[in-house]
Amino acid sequence: MNDTSTSDHPPHLQVQTAHEQYFRDISQAWSEVQSRLNAIQTQFERAWEKACQSQQPADFAAARDEYQQALQASCQDATIGAAYTEAYRKYKTAIKGAIANSDVEELSSGDINRLSQSLFAVSQAAMCLLPQGQQQLNNPFPAPAPS
Repeated sequence: MNDTSTSDHPPHLQVQTAHEQYFRDISQAWSEVQSRLNAIQTQFERAWEKACQSQQPADFAAARDEYQQALQASCQDATIGAAYTEAYRKYKTAIKGAIANSDVEELSSGDINRLSQSLFAVSQAAMCLLPQGQQQLNNPFPAPAPS
């Protein structure tokens, strides 16, 4: 993602860029997951076809067991959630920069509306994609350290 926090672009364009980049990032992560799952499915179908040809119960069981193990390992892969978490972290950092570098007097009601729509859309997507308990790990708005 382009670093929009130090950009010379106006805040509304920084918000738009952050929004678009977030959805590109999660789309890329989703595509990688789908590719991995498709490969597992294809491998299972090939093994199942061989089992059908041999008609050996052990071959059917082996195909099923390998499929279940591969699918379970893929679903437990922490890198899947990490890609979604990183996309969310980058979005929040970019939005924080856009807000910090803006003159609130120059923001129109349309700018505020688009910002709120972006925040809502991204937050809804992130709630569905982030692993449980991850939201606080990537918070770019941490509480100040105790004095």
